[in-house]
Amino acid sequence: MPDVPVQVPTIVGTHVSIVRLHGEACFDCGAVNKPLREAGHVVVLGRKRIWRVRTCGCRPRPDATHTLRTREVQPGDRANGPGDGQR
Repeated sequence: MPDVPVQVPTIVGTHVSIVRLHGEACFDCGAVNKPLREAGHVVVLGRKRIWRVRTCGCRPRPDATHTLRTREVQPGDRANGPGDGQR
């Protein structure tokens, strides 16, 4: 079996539009009237579900590793595990 690198989902803030997570809009700019292509995977901070996101190519890199955060990550934040997204 060949060695294939494992891609780890990007962790994003809790205030992400649901249409961006569902791939109905560009994850980076929110455009809905442009052709979209696969851009990687993200996990919303404090949740377990992995979302496959899409982009229109508005950013230099065609992946979701450069996503914007709604706030800085705090020491007590967890990428996975129980939580309702409330602080």
